[in-house]
Amino acid sequence: MEEILFGMLFLLLGYFLVKGLFKYFIVLRVQKAAEFGSLEAQYTLGVIYHEGEGVLRDFEKAAFWFRQAAARGHTDAQNNLGIMYLEGKGVPQNAAQAAYWIHKAAEQGDAEVQYNLGAMYTEGEGVPQDFEKAREWFQKAADQGHPEAQNNLGIMYYEGEGVHKDFAKASHWFRQAAEQGNADAQYNLGTMYEDGEGVPVDLLQAYQWFLLSARQGDDDAKEACEQMVNRLPPRQVAEAKRLIKEWAKQGRGEEYQKTF
Repeated sequence: MEEILFGMLFLLLGYFLVKGLFKYFIVLRVQKAAEFGSLEAQYTLGVIYHEGEGVLRDFEKAAFWFRQAAARGHTDAQNNLGIMYLEGKGVPQNAAQAAYWIHKAAEQGDAEVQYNLGAMYTEGEGVPQDFEKAREWFQKAADQGHPEAQNNLGIMYYEGEGVHKDFAKASHWFRQAAEQGNADAQYNLGTMYEDGEGVPVDLLQAYQWFLLSARQGDDDAKEACEQMVNRLPPRQVAEAKRLIKEWAKQGRGEEYQKTF
């Protein structure tokens, strides 16, 4: 019995040794390629050092290699380097450098980076708070279909931050995000149908959107659903649930199918 256990132990140790050596040789190949000027290898090596994959985690080396790739126009490297400056990881914390590199990445058209830059301007994180610039970057990301940016753009039109208050535009952008499954936007669109802001009052639609949001765990939507059930006739409650099932079957909400 002991011999079997020792045998299994040695096999396990051998497995991890081989796995470790394999990772080590992969890192060496990436390092060589990076040193010879491969743009993707420079970025990948930055990720390897940032995550500690096959090497000891080293934020300074990660920042070094991200900088090499960023200087040559690699979008993800520019964004990652900006975040490192924002957080002070591997480099001295520097808001101006963070904004510089994240701007560089956003200007190349990456929707996620544009959304992040919009959020930075909204919060005044690393840049002066500026709702007009936040709106500009959210708009760029929203036009590419980024659901969080669409929801945030809807909020800006609803609140009149960085734009003139416009409930019709707010409901438009909430709908774009809601139809992609964004729970916050679904709740926001539901409130607009409940209150008749930017859309006609429609409690059935309000309940549908609240229900979709609630099934993703939104607490405000759950509370709104409970209130709506008391305001709608039972047949409309049943109809709302039926319509949501149809919505899911049409491929507009695959994540909801398992909830019915």
